[in-house]
Amino acid sequence: MQTLSNVSKKVQRGFTLLELLIVIAILAILAAVVIIVLNPAQTLAQARDSQRLSDLATMKSAISLYMTTVNPVDLDGGAGALAGCLGDNHTDANIYYSYPQANAVSACVGVLTPGAGADIGSGFDAAAGDFCMSIASPTHALVDGTGWIPVDFTDITGGSPLSNLPVDPTNTLLDATPTSADFLYRYICQQGGVDGTKPTPAFELAATLESTKYAGASPNQDMDANDGGDNTAYYEVGTTLTIGPTEATY
Repeated sequence: MQTLSNVSKKVQRGFTLLELLIVIAILAILAAVVIIVLNPAQTLAQARDSQRLSDLATMKSAISLYMTTVNPVDLDGGAGALAGCLGDNHTDANIYYSYPQANAVSACVGVLTPGAGADIGSGFDAAAGDFCMSIASPTHALVDGTGWIPVDFTDITGGSPLSNLPVDPTNTLLDATPTSADFLYRYICQQGGVDGTKPTPAFELAATLESTKYAGASPNQDMDANDGGDNTAYYEVGTTLTIGPTEATY
């Protein structure tokens, strides 16, 4: 016959050491499975890539609106003359970067080959002049033509659709020569031309994607290869996706 004292002793006994170890082992296995399934690093990378896709779409819409409502169109701040766009045998056209530096113009690599949509005779040649352009912070985010995209969005009737120019969520530069390993936004433009068959005015925006969801090895995952552009190292948007360099070193 069980007495109240015996029942009390059984209740107080609690878990044995073996039972506790089994519970801890099960929890550890579940935690490992959750980490493998969720993959926090990839989750964060996907979030950054989603932001990049959204930012490039926003900038494309803003520049396209500018091109359809402002006359004359000035895509490089040159006020009628070529300051940084491809076109008219302009061999030292600029590549504009979202990374903030103190009004830095650097040579990057020696020569970059523009795509098939670039005006004949135009290109990115350091021998003709330094062509990698960055603007100091906080000016680099301005929308009045002095920011990292040299388009004066305040000329649009009703004002700029952007409050600030977006920058890459990481926005880092590993060394003085940008490559596809750098998470930056890039802007290239074309204005005027001697060929007569190339698109003008035109622009291209590019970014590096990092997650397997958006830049995976399988064809249906690789947005860089399926964006309609000519450079599989970058995700490209714009009115013409064949004016930027064809190399992965910009």
